Amino acid sequence: KLVAQFELKDLGKLKYFLGIEVAYSKNEIFISQRKYVLDLLKETGKLGCRISIVPIEQNHRIGIEESILL
Repeated sequence: KLVAQFELKDLGKLKYFLGIEVAYSKNEIFISQRKYVLDLLKETGKLGCRISIVPIEQNHRIGIEESILL
């Protein structure tokens, strides 16, 4: 076990890590880079820019059976 090799501290459920926000519901885990993107837009002075269409539908759900093996 890792505890035997390293000094560890349980910080609870993951909320934010490396620019990725993590939220949990009963049956799902949601990941988002919203805060990271907003920080980048603010940093570059682009916060008030208009949005652009992206080639994937918003709120697309990915299931294990749909995942693509790389």
